[in-house]
Amino acid sequence: ESIYDVNIDTGEYTHTNKNGVFTEDLLDNVKLGKEYFESSAKNIELVVFTQDQPKMLNLVNREHLLEELSEKPVLSEDYRLVIHGKPIWYHMKIVRAGDWSKERRMLVGVFNNEHLKQQEAEHKTFSEMTNILCESYESIYYVDMADDSYFMFKNHGGIMELEMELRGQNFFEEAQKRVKMVIHPDDVAMVANFIDRAHIVQAIEHGEVKSTEYRIVQTGECIYYRMRVVKSHSFDNHIVIAVENVDEEVHERRRQQQQLEDALRMAQSANRAKTTFLNNMSHDIRTPM
Repeated sequence: ESIYDVNIDTGEYTHTNKNGVFTEDLLDNVKLGKEYFESSAKNIELVVFTQDQPKMLNLVNREHLLEELSEKPVLSEDYRLVIHGKPIWYHMKIVRAGDWSKERRMLVGVFNNEHLKQQEAEHKTFSEMTNILCESYESIYYVDMADDSYFMFKNHGGIMELEMELRGQNFFEEAQKRVKMVIHPDDVAMVANFIDRAHIVQAIEHGEVKSTEYRIVQTGECIYYRMRVVKSHSFDNHIVIAVENVDEEVHERRRQQQQLEDALRMAQSANRAKTTFLNNMSHDIRTPM
């Protein structure tokens, strides 16, 4: 948004905004000034966010700049300006300019960085949420239904369920190929149907959450997994496919089911014994001695 051409030794500078350039024909867009360092320090104390003032004051310190620019040609810093009471992110880049043996000059560029900072914050939030989800799920596939491209977040403690790449194209085509390689033969048809693109599109159009359990063959053993498919609430035409290891859950559920069935059989057996006993007693009572 702004560019300053600064003579470091004298503090004289030329300033142009984003619509102007350094030509004599556009002097109305250009500001000539003196005491760049003093003026910048005063402005920093007035408009820069309090927590960012120390680093920015250091960045407009003449001696510090001469030392830094003598070692590296480019310096940069993110900071916040307080505009209408709200902190807005900006970025400053300082570049050593010209032949310093003749004249020590620098170019200072300043531009609004709010949009990029918001994207970084959203990306960080998204990553944190994904990491939290991956504590429960071994893998999360994020699929763009517009072109079937995808990327995957993986729990490092788990196995590669479908053994797919972390990022790629043609998710459904690749997934169908992998199903036949790693899914238990008895579950292949079910899983292939579950991740069929047309079926998923139909389900998400009706707001459904698809879920299924299946077995993966790993080192000769069968491990139970659950796959869930939901529509992304953040981006249109995106779906989230989450895969979790439910092997312990399934075995525990089966153990409890077996206990219930055993208890039912015992109750039914006891009930039959009771009925037999009562029938015998009734018979004895009715039969004269």
